[in-house]
Amino acid sequence: MHPVYNPRGTKYCPQWFNNLDQSEGAVTREISWIAFPKRIKRDNPDDETRWKLVDEDRLGTQDEYCEWWVQKNDSGKVVSVTFSCENPEYWELLALTDRRKLVSLYNQLLGTNKVKESHLFKINGQYNRRNKWNNSSQTGVIHLAQVNNTLGAEIDIAARATLVRLKDDGTPKTDDIELTECSGYGDPNRNSDPHIGGEVNALARQGYLVSITEPAALYIKELFIPDGSWETPDGTDPNTFWTVVRGTADTSVRCVFKVPESLGYVVGDIKIDSKNIRYGGQLADYISIKLTGLAKNKSDANIKGVKGCWLG
Repeated sequence: MHPVYNPRGTKYCPQWFNNLDQSEGAVTREISWIAFPKRIKRDNPDDETRWKLVDEDRLGTQDEYCEWWVQKNDSGKVVSVTFSCENPEYWELLALTDRRKLVSLYNQLLGTNKVKESHLFKINGQYNRRNKWNNSSQTGVIHLAQVNNTLGAEIDIAARATLVRLKDDGTPKTDDIELTECSGYGDPNRNSDPHIGGEVNALARQGYLVSITEPAALYIKELFIPDGSWETPDGTDPNTFWTVVRGTADTSVRCVFKVPESLGYVVGDIKIDSKNIRYGGQLADYISIKLTGLAKNKSDANIKGVKGCWLG
């Protein structure tokens, strides 16, 4: 077992294992959550207000490891919405190794030829995650750019959550929010962080070693459309408009919702609960993001929890 040392919090994560050389016998555990930001929905009960807010302020609000780009026609109707949960670290590595490929992928995914190498780098030559083509829901989305949506944050949460926390009476803490605040990982005001931590900690309390699958990544689980809630002009099943662009059905990191031109109408003509689609946030209500954890039995050790919220 290889303890994960963390200078910002707990000294070590004794039930976190190295999945590269110790994954034999481990079983998978899917952890998923809704893509629409919890904090924004809580603070803005009016649907129109919250949908508009997240579409206008991607970098400030879209913090559930899912960000999107809304394309509209000259009439102002939505024609497509692209969702990405792809971590920025891959693109930073590509920027270091193959700038030509980087630019080519940008143009390909955005459906343009206007992206130039100079647009993607800072003056010092460093790749700019929040460049002009990846910093809003209006200009495009390539990968996650919101400050909290990183691979490091995902791993940090899962690793810290392996430390069992005890109440004063010696029984384990089990509440997701309490665990998040006690161990100092993530943000309790998100759907994702407390749920990831809670699920991992539940496995740790059962005595499992825990890790995440390789390659470490987040994926779009699905667009779930309840029967009768969405209405298309011609009765076509709206599920058919959902396309995986990067990844596979089980490991998708980029998906697009768009109506084929041959049908003669656009996304903005579709209704959700009797309201025309005007925002990407309306779709985010129905999209879930996931990561896959690994659990391995630790039957040869005595798991000891830590009382209180000691952070080492």
